[in-house]
Formats: sequence, C-alpha cells, structure tokens
Amino acid sequence: MTKRKIIIVKAGSQDLNEAVLALTSAFKGAFKLCQVLIHFSAAVTETASVTLDHPDGAEYDTVLDSTNITAGQNYVFRPTGDCIVPVGGQIKVGCTNATATAIAYATIIAEDLGK
Repeated sequence: MTKRKIIIVKAGSQDLNEAVLALTSAFKGAFKLCQVLIHFSAAVTETASVTLDHPDGAEYDTVLDSTNITAGQNYVFRPTGDCIVPVGGQIKVGCTNATATAIAYATIIAEDLGK
C-alpha cells in the first residue's frame, strides 16, 4: 500500500510600497519543504530570502537561500535535497522593499510528514 502524500500550502501577499514581505509557514508538525515561490505584480530589484526558523532557538536558524532579483517578476527556491523541518520549526520568507513598486505574492509549499 502506497502512503499518500499530503501537501500543505501557506500563501500571503504584501504591497512592497507599504512594508517588506514577511511570511511564515505556521505549519503544525514536521514537514518537508518542497518549494517557495514569489511572484511580483511588476518587475522589481529586491532581495528574497528563505530561512529555517529552528525550534531550538535563533542560534540554530539557517538561511537556506538569499537571492538578489534584478528587474525580475519571479523567484523560485527548491531545496537541492530533502529539507526536513522538525516539529516546532517554520520556514520564513522575506523580501526587501527597496524599489517599493509592486505587490509580492508568496507561496510556501511543503509535504506534511505527519509527526
């Protein structure tokens, strides 16, 4: 019998004219990060980041990716291997608002590990 994968999603948007993008997964239990997507309503020059917020404290937090976007409308991060987030951990997605000209639409997609 094949175990069914349960995909969990967190989405949110931010007008970069008003503030930086700060989206946290807020998933319960352990999960495997599949991908992070940000689409912008217009071309931007910003910095996007994906951080593992570790349950054992800030000393264990790890930046998984930080990318400078230059005149682009899309950002995609996919871990190169399994990225397991333990119970109590979260994924934080951020984006600067230096050009403050667009709305950022972010999506965190993960697989629920059921623990």
